Amino acid sequence: MLQKLEVKWTKYFVNDIECERDAIYQTILNRELYAGRIILSKKYHFESYEQNRVERTEWGYLEYKTTTSNHSENLSAQLSMITTHLLNTMEPTSETYKELIHKMIHAVDMFFEAENNHAQYSQQFRHALRDFLSFLNKYTVQSDASYNDFFSKLSIEYAIFLFDMLAFGISEGNDSNQRSLPSLEFDFSGLKVNWDEKVDNDQKAQFLTEYLSILLQQTDVFLSLWQKSDAFDDVAKHKIKNLFEEFKQVIRGFQNQKKWLDTSLPTVLKNMYSFFNQSQAKSEIDKQDIPSFSRNCTINSSYSTL
Repeated sequence: MLQKLEVKWTKYFVNDIECERDAIYQTILNRELYAGRIILSKKYHFESYEQNRVERTEWGYLEYKTTTSNHSENLSAQLSMITTHLLNTMEPTSETYKELIHKMIHAVDMFFEAENNHAQYSQQFRHALRDFLSFLNKYTVQSDASYNDFFSKLSIEYAIFLFDMLAFGISEGNDSNQRSLPSLEFDFSGLKVNWDEKVDNDQKAQFLTEYLSILLQQTDVFLSLWQKSDAFDDVAKHKIKNLFEEFKQVIRGFQNQKKWLDTSLPTVLKNMYSFFNQSQAKSEIDKQDIPSFSRNCTINSSYSTL
């Protein structure tokens, strides 16, 4: 007698708490998860069993012989963010915070789809992840300074590349490759200085020069590792080369932007300083030339000069 049994589900988890998609935001509020790290996962699980049971009698006894075969599939997409510092700029109950969570949910959805079908969903996933990270950085990064904004955008593109390559590996690799994907752990231990939003522009410029150089060099190393991996066929390896070359172009684009920033920023700051000093000097001269007929006259004249 042949028996078949299947178990199949797709579920969302926030910090390992199972919940419906529409209840994720409310779960974060109810459990006060906004006070630390939020880990959002979308998981798929499938199992199928086939049991073949044979009954026979021998010398008056019943003998049961059961053979079982099973098949299982698992897929998981996960993103996380530390949200403690967000409490300084927004309330968890605000519409802004709610929008951030919804962008995170959409990014996880697209990550999940890209893992299942990278060719069809890669661009949608990249767009969703960029939208989520840009929105997050808007409220967490001091982007009022040019180099801070530059590094924020670079970090986003770097993260998009890493997550997209992970989705590619799961989607395009052999069935047994999920635990044996080649490394993508960039090593920045050789940096002479660390990133700090509060240091002067010269230190930031030095950091970014070294960072971009290491990023470009190690991208070539990882490209070689991925193309030598047994997890991919020749068609997939050709796609891998294109994806890595695309990221190298992104890095070179940032290198060119930085050169322009290094050259133009000091000039801009110098011009701003000169303009400010000239304006202050002109203001003082104007004030000296204006007869003080009344308090209102002096105030109005000063206002128009500024």
